[in-house]
Amino acid sequence: MRVMFRALAHRNYRLWIAGLFISGIGTWMQMTAQDWTVLTVLTDQDAGALSVVIALQTAPQLLLLPISGYVSDRIPRRRLLIGTQIAMGLLAVTLGCLLLGGVAEYWQVCVLAAVTGVVQAFDSPARNTFGNELVHPEILPNAIALGGATFNLARLVGPAIAGLLIGVVGPGWIFIANAVTFVAMLTGLGLMRAHEFHPVQRDDGRSGGWLGGIRYVLRDRRVLALIVMVFLVVGFVGNSITLLIITAATKEFDLGAAGFGLLTSCIAAGSIVGALFAAARRSPRPRVLLAAALGFGIALLLAAVMPTAETFALSMPLVGFFLMAAMATVNALVQTWTPPGMRGRVIGVYMLAWMGGAPLGALSFGAVVEAAGPRVALAVAGGVAALCAVGVGLRLCSLRASGAAAAPAPAVSEVAP
Repeated sequence: MRVMFRALAHRNYRLWIAGLFISGIGTWMQMTAQDWTVLTVLTDQDAGALSVVIALQTAPQLLLLPISGYVSDRIPRRRLLIGTQIAMGLLAVTLGCLLLGGVAEYWQVCVLAAVTGVVQAFDSPARNTFGNELVHPEILPNAIALGGATFNLARLVGPAIAGLLIGVVGPGWIFIANAVTFVAMLTGLGLMRAHEFHPVQRDDGRSGGWLGGIRYVLRDRRVLALIVMVFLVVGFVGNSITLLIITAATKEFDLGAAGFGLLTSCIAAGSIVGALFAAARRSPRPRVLLAAALGFGIALLLAAVMPTAETFALSMPLVGFFLMAAMATVNALVQTWTPPGMRGRVIGVYMLAWMGGAPLGALSFGAVVEAAGPRVALAVAGGVAALCAVGVGLRLCSLRASGAAAAPAPAVSEVAP
């Protein structure tokens, strides 16, 4: 147990985790409310319309993440995170007021989703590398895994609360509640002790600018193999889980908001266990990543053939466990295999692959659902994840056998935040 929670020995990290948990509850409440609003309030269970909203929220990151990763390497991440939290809180208030005023329209949701995607493009690299400044380098993998467990604990609580409140107060108040939760994150960031931050390596302008992360990934074939897995398993398939589950809940099992929230919470419960499994390991291992990705694919294939809503729900923790174990392990491997001064940009490429796969996944699986139903879509998703795990595993084995060298470390300078 001491190994599993060793990152919590750092005060600044405890404040970060607390803010991440409270804000995460609000985020998952809003995501659930937004999906439900588009699918049942603004449209008549139109999976294509929902997939467009998901695509619009993630597509801006295709263009901005390499740049925002460079920004994360150049300026203090805490300052950047304060700005993104304020912006996302204001966007949540805007949509909440539109819904409460009874004037919300589908196009407005689309516009706000796109603007949110722009803000998230700058938030993601800073948030995913902020742990470098809060804990000792040797326990960074543990900090990454605990962050995933905390966020997924919020994922367990958030959708369940949203599912209960949608029918009681309506989705508008859920967006307002999410805006309030950003105060917790801002409070945690404000209370951190600057003198306890760990020195980080900043870019000194000689490592290729904002294109440096892309160049580094293309040179380091191990990291490139991981990025391919992130794109296919986490981005293309993993980001489409909400779409796949909500369409199965409504079209296949005729469940209401509470039933959908329960399914999402079942996934989150498995995700927490998967993140704690990753946190309990002293260092990330490629073979753990490959086993988790393969297990994720098999779990989706299993879900596709479940005959009833009850048995379908029983398969959801497996989906969450293997997906989160894969996500936590690949994140830790990418950061471990990347020099500190380049991590913001490489994580920018990582997030580009993760979020960039979402528009393609949402549009593709939305089309499959409309053409052949949610069961076929789940089976296709499982097949893609399993085949990718096998392919990347063979590639990493080949690189290890050939002794392929990683890319040289970029020029950086070490400074205190």
